[in-house]
Amino acid sequence: MAQIRDREGKAQEVNVSLEDYKAALSEGLSFPAYLKTKFPTDEAKYGTPFEQMLATSGFFLREDRAAGIRPPTVKQMLEANGNEISMGPLVRPDGSQALTITGRLLF
Repeated sequence: MAQIRDREGKAQEVNVSLEDYKAALSEGLSFPAYLKTKFPTDEAKYGTPFEQMLATSGFFLREDRAAGIRPPTVKQMLEANGNEISMGPLVRPDGSQALTITGRLLF
């Protein structure tokens, strides 16, 4: 289960499923754009719902200097360079091992 902050800053636990991907497709929206309609938030403070869900899963798309967070490069994610980033939460498109947040968001 992922977590996002609503417009008032209150944390909400949210679930996304294949039905959300289907709804996005039927509305002609990308998945991140669909999440914006489903989970309103203060994007300036907290980021988009999609960004928040990825951050809950350990993927950061924006830098947060105050928290010391820098988004990894693709090279850092794929290479063991002493500062390893775990790609373990990812799953295959066939849905195997789909019990991770990141796998459900990306596939």
